[in-house]
Amino acid sequence: MYSSVNTIWVLLGAALVFLMQAGFAMCEAGFTRAKNTGNILMKNLMDFCIGTPTYWILGFGLMFAGSGAIIGGLDPFVRGNYSAVLPAGVPLFAYLIFQTVFQVIKHIIGLRVSQEEELKGLDITEHGLPSAYGGFAFVYDDTPDGLPVPATPKAVPVREAVPVEAVPSAPAEVPQGGVKMTRVDILCKMERFDALKRAMFNIGITGMTAINVMGCGEQRGKTEGYFRGAKVEATMLPSIQVSIVVSKVPVSLVVDTARQVLYTGAYGDGKIFVYNVENVVKVRTGEQGYEALQDEESATHSGTDFRNAMTN
Repeated sequence: MYSSVNTIWVLLGAALVFLMQAGFAMCEAGFTRAKNTGNILMKNLMDFCIGTPTYWILGFGLMFAGSGAIIGGLDPFVRGNYSAVLPAGVPLFAYLIFQTVFQVIKHIIGLRVSQEEELKGLDITEHGLPSAYGGFAFVYDDTPDGLPVPATPKAVPVREAVPVEAVPSAPAEVPQGGVKMTRVDILCKMERFDALKRAMFNIGITGMTAINVMGCGEQRGKTEGYFRGAKVEATMLPSIQVSIVVSKVPVSLVVDTARQVLYTGAYGDGKIFVYNVENVVKVRTGEQGYEALQDEESATHSGTDFRNAMTN
């Protein structure tokens, strides 16, 4: 004879344990970086969605079917007679729900990836995409300065890994203010942007422009990856284009610093372009040339005003 009180109590306990799933999801999302939250929440949900039918097919039978002293038997979808193991007054369906929720939830473990993968982003390492969701998110990371760069099996010289191209321009008159101005465009991996930014600031560059771009080199990007369950050929990889206009800081110092920060020894570290700049106009004051690049409070300002541009 079943007891309504016992049945309600078991189902209530199962509901409370199930709510722990939401708690685990929030806990794991809090322990990871913002750009990995969607990935972690989806994995948390899929753990339960996949674990539940697996437990019904294999787990419950292995625990309670048969008469073995250590292991039970196989009873897919719980079709046997379990009256001997049921608590007093509790029907099989209520006991199955409680056991399913309890056993699946307690085996959910948190983020299991390397530090490098978490810093770089789970979506880019697993799917070859900056985000597993629609749109083009501005995704970069504050990679610590002291983070060691992993060794790569195919090391190449720094001049090949981060090539520099001087872009010729038509002969021009003397720049405004009589001081030569040079624009340096740096293409780099998204996860190295923050380290590059700090290195530029350390040598006296106080302004830059950062833009999301997509592109590939001679290796044609990647040929593997999945997007929303479908295999895709991702030949255009996400990168960051950093533009800097310098007048006081030596161009060679900017180039050498960027190379040192971006170099890992593998193809795809980035590329640097160097251009001559004819003139610069500061809209607010009307100043031109060298004066337009200087800050009113400090003469060491050597770059354009920083702005974060997002492109779709």
